[in-house]
Amino acid sequence: MKISGLMVSALAVAIAGYMTPTAANAAPRAACSVLSLAEVRAIVGAPVTVFQSGSPGPTVQGDSTYSTCTYTINAPGKAARVSLMWGPSATLAKMYTFYVKRNKELPQIKGGALVLASVTDTSHHSMEYDTPASKKLLAAAIAKL
Repeated sequence: MKISGLMVSALAVAIAGYMTPTAANAAPRAACSVLSLAEVRAIVGAPVTVFQSGSPGPTVQGDSTYSTCTYTINAPGKAARVSLMWGPSATLAKMYTFYVKRNKELPQIKGGALVLASVTDTSHHSMEYDTPASKKLLAAAIAKL
């Protein structure tokens, strides 16, 4: 049985596509689309709303793409933020290290995206980071990517 050149080419493309590593769900998207408002409210424990409803989607700057969603209330109290960044793995690693050292927003890399999450409380007239709630927010965002 003789196999045609076209068949060999098609088979090679199929095998190469199967073997090429892909980052699941790594395509840039608006950070506000990752979690529902109800999910964020449950984690934060406050009736937060999206700070700039209808804000633009991801922004491209150089070889990286960013998107941030801020959830607030119109008074001192709880707030949350989820930020996403896509770019070269070296850039993501560098930014991850920066945020680990900063020790405020919690970072994690998943599927070609850097995810940052933070929950803050300003009810005492100063901004305090709520680490347990920030960890829950980060885990929820990571699970949705």
